[in-house]
Amino acid sequence: MKFLFYSIFLCSILFCGCSPSVNSNNSKYISAPTGRATSSPTALPLPPGALPGWYEMQSETWSGYTSLRKGVEGVRAQWIEPDVAGKPNANVYIWIGVGGWETKYHELVQIGTLAYTDEKGKTTHKVWYETLPELSQLTSMTVAPGDRIAAVMELEPGSHEHWVLSLRDVTRGTEYTKRITYSSSQVYADFIVEDPSLNSTELDVPLYPLQRFSPVRFTNAQVHYSDGWYSIGALKMLQISMEQHDEVLASPSPISLPDAFSVRHA
Repeated sequence: MKFLFYSIFLCSILFCGCSPSVNSNNSKYISAPTGRATSSPTALPLPPGALPGWYEMQSETWSGYTSLRKGVEGVRAQWIEPDVAGKPNANVYIWIGVGGWETKYHELVQIGTLAYTDEKGKTTHKVWYETLPELSQLTSMTVAPGDRIAAVMELEPGSHEHWVLSLRDVTRGTEYTKRITYSSSQVYADFIVEDPSLNSTELDVPLYPLQRFSPVRFTNAQVHYSDGWYSIGALKMLQISMEQHDEVLASPSPISLPDAFSVRHA
């Protein structure tokens, strides 16, 4: 999104988030890829034996998981929109996306929800999407704490640049869908809670104050490759904790097999 971040991986290496409509069918968020009439299982079975696991990393702005495998064709997950409490101008962003790491830190496509508290103390939860280096785009769709959110983004069949981004509020029965053209290297599938940078895509600008948020539990966190959907438990992942000024602000739990984890505010 408009808010890039850097991470430290063993050493100091730079890494890098239409009005709503009602649709009663949310199967594409759980079992079938966007735009494909299929009743495929939720994800490919976990392989036998030792699973790939994850590497621990730190970031100023991100907390969650991202996959290392190339060839990403789609990402999907569900979460419950959290309760938040923060001072004026506090933010927290929750999203799925592709890109944003290593030399791809300025290449990122994503969709998710945000919670923002304005200068008068009023908090709004909205849906947004972004294609870096452009700034994030707010939609007219709102959500509320406690709502079940289901997000999916996927390349159209046979395409390497035509994406369909969708986010459904399962609780309210509303949905936002956006078709975009965006060239991607199709590497790094992300499931992230973020403290954004202030009105910028640059790494050296101030950060917004981070909202205090109730634990965000991602479920059905899966990545689509050419041979099907994979649960994150079957993939080599980066486990990212948010750390600012030597203080951990948010961290993810281990992956609960096959495809769930929680991000908690410290």
